[in-house]
Amino acid sequence: MNDTTFSQLNITENPFSMATSRSGFYQTQATRVILDEFEHGVMTRKGFMVLIGEVGVGKTSLSLQLFSILEQRHTVFAWIFNTMFTKEELFRAISSDFGLPCERHFTLLDYQKILHDFFLKTHAAGQTAVIAVDEAHNLSDDSLEALRMLGNFEFEGQKLVQVILFAQPELDHRLRQHDMRQLKSRIAIYEILPQFTHSELIGYVNFKLSQAGSQIRLTGLAAWMLWRATRGNVRLAKLIMERALYGCLAYNRQAISPRIMHLAIRELNGISEMSGVIHPARSPLPLIAGLVMLTLLGLSVFSFTGRPMEQIVPAGMFRQNVIRDVEAAPSGEENIYRTDVTSALVELEGFLGKPQAQSLTPWVKMAIAEKKITALRQNLPPGLAVALLDTLPDTNESSPSWRALPWQKLSQTPPEWLIIWHSEYPVETPAPGESGRLVEEAQSRLKALGFLSKPANGQLNSATWYACSQFQRSVGLPATGALDPGTVFWLRHFRQSNTPKS
Repeated sequence: MNDTTFSQLNITENPFSMATSRSGFYQTQATRVILDEFEHGVMTRKGFMVLIGEVGVGKTSLSLQLFSILEQRHTVFAWIFNTMFTKEELFRAISSDFGLPCERHFTLLDYQKILHDFFLKTHAAGQTAVIAVDEAHNLSDDSLEALRMLGNFEFEGQKLVQVILFAQPELDHRLRQHDMRQLKSRIAIYEILPQFTHSELIGYVNFKLSQAGSQIRLTGLAAWMLWRATRGNVRLAKLIMERALYGCLAYNRQAISPRIMHLAIRELNGISEMSGVIHPARSPLPLIAGLVMLTLLGLSVFSFTGRPMEQIVPAGMFRQNVIRDVEAAPSGEENIYRTDVTSALVELEGFLGKPQAQSLTPWVKMAIAEKKITALRQNLPPGLAVALLDTLPDTNESSPSWRALPWQKLSQTPPEWLIIWHSEYPVETPAPGESGRLVEEAQSRLKALGFLSKPANGQLNSATWYACSQFQRSVGLPATGALDPGTVFWLRHFRQSNTPKS
């Protein structure tokens, strides 16, 4: 983006620049824990520390934030970026970054002595020496061994130098090898930086937009599409969002619609379907040209159809997902269908709130049109679960934590109800022998209801399978013994006084 683009979008700077800055750091619970742990590790002189993270998850941003913190704590740094070194070149680079003599004729032993003397002086001055190595997965085995030797420098029971390695998962694989056991045994802190969760990714995007002075915000289905395409990878999100801002410029929008997001993802992918596999970035100029042409085409279409371009669904997956009511309507029942779908979506909005209901609406419509809920279940926001049921538990709750939509009436396909409810964890049918929180909760409920006599151990064993089938039979569900979503829903909401209702 150039300055002209910024001014047209009322943005003071590019919020999604690939350059890393300390001021643009977005803190999550995971990064807060890692920063606290590494700060504590350095100040208590733990020695070796390792941070592993996939490409594009924000290792460099986190390292800059860590050094901003440590700069206030009487530390001196050597920060190594180029790791395609021999061990002699590595020691020369470390000495140079500390401002120490580094001559070409110096041997490895010369550098060891120079560094040892320097570490003793910094320790005596009440300072802590830190060597940080970025892209540490590229270090040779000899270079890693040389760093381990520096870790042997001690004085009065304290490590004289703290070594922090920032690396991709390739280093994790290497450290598992037998000949790396000496280095691995020296690592006092070992953390893995996760990708953003759905809520963290959207929070990050809106934080960056706000920081740049933009009024544009990412919400609803467009936010979910970004999450699906990136799975929380920060670098991919930046690449897509920069293209989406070009889309806002082309369409003269102050919000990123699902349509603009689809085009941005497609342009980055280089394919017409949103697969979730992002290819390396290319110039955004083709997107600008394409969007401008689409805008001009939209004006032409408007003059012939009387409909603005925003109402015309683009080709590809987005057209498949955003299904218009009339396309899903049974023959001869368009008006009835529209009324029923509208009522169902109003009910959904009252249950979930407008933003989340709007993000689910295309998937609900798609489920009705295809007469199955596979895609809906796969694209649920975190914290929700769905099931199809013929019978529902009676409830005395004034505000039930679930909603039942008339599935058979909407899709002309049994069973009777589509249930959407709040769940703290994903609800997927576990196989026999599997364990997890879902199984443990089901066992606790079966035990409380008198169907299971053995203690809950979190494993789907034969006793749990039998107890589940007995419960299913008692409430009118198919007695399969499986902890399918419908059974999980019934277990959670069943009360002893409940009677099934259809």
